[in-house]
Amino acid sequence: MNIISCSIWLAGLLLLPVCYTTTTTTTVSSKITLHNHCLSTVWPRIVGQKINDSYELAIGQKIDLTIPMGWSGQIWARTGCLDKTGSKCLTGTPDTRSATQAVFNFSGSRGQLDKYSVSIVDGYNLPISINAIANTWMTVNGSRCSWNGCTTDLNTYCPQELALLSGTDIIGCQSPCRKFNTDDYCCRPPFVQKGICDASKFKKNYPALFHGHCPNMYTLDPIYEGTGSLYSCGGNPQTSFDLFFCPGPY
Repeated sequence: MNIISCSIWLAGLLLLPVCYTTTTTTTVSSKITLHNHCLSTVWPRIVGQKINDSYELAIGQKIDLTIPMGWSGQIWARTGCLDKTGSKCLTGTPDTRSATQAVFNFSGSRGQLDKYSVSIVDGYNLPISINAIANTWMTVNGSRCSWNGCTTDLNTYCPQELALLSGTDIIGCQSPCRKFNTDDYCCRPPFVQKGICDASKFKKNYPALFHGHCPNMYTLDPIYEGTGSLYSCGGNPQTSFDLFFCPGPY
């Protein structure tokens, strides 16, 4: 933003205005508001460019996260944590994994596409949904700026061999890659190429099972599943979002 400032200088017997222009930089950001609609406390984690934070979110609580222009990263909720830091939890830590992720990739430019998706590539622990906030986005060519997520609890449909248990309760559903650690389920060589890493060729087509209940979630890397589960909004100047843990039906 340019600011014009003027001063009055005495030159001989004349008062002369002297003006000059200065430029100020306005920092623009957007927000992601986290909502806990679950029946217990969750511990959200946000990781990405220059952000590595953890929070505790009680039942019914919400919190606003400031998102810088051009940011990309992931947000998920840990469950069953033993302390406020969320370092020891039943799901969502490096040891336990099995966490539903919200993935964001902001363009950093007005009118360009801010992209978002829901992923269970690393496993599942609770339902989440993402919704763009009004007046922070615009319609541009190729954008699909709409509600994304799933209200179904996939733990109910988790195959027994993938179930993550706490006692007799299913608290998460592990990814086939993490559970079996085989080249085909993990899309490692010689199955790394698109068309060769194909869920329909797996010993058991777990992605088809999950997509049957939650069709908008990524179950494999987008390289293999395409852009069908990728949503986008034209930033105005950058899209803000509501992210719900355990959302109700829409």
